[in-house]
This record gives sequence, C-alpha cells and structure tokens, in this order.
Amino acid sequence: MVGIAGGNGELLGRILSAHPRLRGVLLERPHTVETARRLLGAAGHTERCAFLPGSFADVPAGGDVYIPSRVPHPASRTTGTTTAAARSCATAPA
Repeated sequence: MVGIAGGNGELLGRILSAHPRLRGVLLERPHTVETARRLLGAAGHTERCAFLPGSFADVPAGGDVYIPSRVPHPASRTTGTTTAAARSCATAPA
C-alpha cells in the first residue's frame, strides 16, 4: 500500500495496525516524512513501512493499492495538482 501525501502517517499507521501482514510506503515531503517516521516507529511499524520523501510526482512503482490521503480535492483551486497526482498513480509502472 502506498500512502500518497500521507502526512504524519496516521492513516497508514491505522491500516498497518489493522492488517499485521501488510507493508506500506509513505510518500510525503521530506520534513513531514521525519515526523511520520517517528510516529510510526513509536507504533512499531517501521519494519513494515518504507518512507519516501518526495511529491505526488514521485509515486513509486509496484504498489498494489495507492491511497492519495491528503491530495487537494478536485473542486479546489489546485485542480491541476489533483489531476497530476491522479495521473502519477495511474502511470506508476507495475
């Protein structure tokens, strides 16, 4: 599972807690990734989670599920950002 714009990792952490065999990737801006690493580490998830600093343009390949958790809503002023994020998910190599 790849959490795109996953913030502090709260959503990914809850999913990992509910599904102990799942592995995750958190994609977020560099300064936020460090916060997420600490929080997910405190929850015992660092063994099952990779932390990828970057933006929605850096969506990694190979995810079975992509969850854009904090990407602006299409009705917002940043529709171009939302469209680009969706395109990055759709074109990530399998």
